[in-house]
Parts: sequence; C-alpha cells; structure tokens
Amino acid sequence: MYSIGQVSAMTNLPISSLRYYDKALAFYKKVKPISINVLNEPIYMLLFFNKGEALFTIGNYEGALNYFNKALNIHNDNGDVWNNKGLTLEMLNRDDEAIMAYDNAINYDSDNDLYYCNKGTVLKKLNRNDESLDCFNKALKINPENKNALKAKKELN
Repeated sequence: MYSIGQVSAMTNLPISSLRYYDKALAFYKKVKPISINVLNEPIYMLLFFNKGEALFTIGNYEGALNYFNKALNIHNDNGDVWNNKGLTLEMLNRDDEAIMAYDNAINYDSDNDLYYCNKGTVLKKLNRNDESLDCFNKALKINPENKNALKAKKELN
C-alpha cells in the first residue's frame, strides 16, 4: 500500500496517495500496533511525512502540519520534515514558527541550499532584509547556481 501511495504521489494524484497511505497505516497498526516500542521505526516516519506532503499538495495545511509533527515525533532530526513543516507554517501565515522550523532544518542539514532559500524568503516577506540576504548568500555559497537565491538577492540589492 505504501508503495502504491508513493507512485500515486509521484504521478500527481495526491487524493489517491492519501487513500493508500491510510491503508498502509491501518495495515501496520494491525500487524504491529503503534506503541512506544516501535516509534523509532522509519516506516512510520515516512508514512506520516508522505501523508503530510499529500495533504499539503491539496491545500489541507492544518492536516499536513499534523502529519509533519507526527513524523517529527518519531525522528526529529530530519531536515526535509522540518523544511516541509516550515513551508506549511508559512502557508498558515505563522511566519515566526516557519523561521524556527527552517532553523531546525538547517541545524540537521546545513549543506542544503533550499533550506536557506526558504528561510530567506520568509524573512524577506517580513522585511528582515539583512537576515534574508544572509540566507540567500549562504544558499549561493552552497549552490552558486540556485536561481531563486540569485533572483531574491538581486531584488534585495
């Protein structure tokens, strides 16, 4: 079920992928009920993360945030989950919380230019231009061809 959910998500069928993620979660709960003993199993984190992504894609940001938080409760050291939580918080106009989520993403993967770009974008939106420019410069140090960072930096100068 999980694999079918992945295929559905990759083919831009988020509603379909949600059904398969739900079926996979139900199956795993029957086979091995979620308890404190299995919370470290990566499959649950991946299911919650992917379901969050599918919910985000269809605009259900509160639902997406719920599932990103569930994924982080299992493994809070995953930069991609923190980044997606930041994107979701931005969509909910919770910009200060989004910045904190991006900080966590950067903390766990400081070599990812996307995280710096996303943080810079929300800082720019808040007119915190010096901090924003710093983020875009860091993104460009990692990836000098990052088009979003180049464009944003040009706009700030």
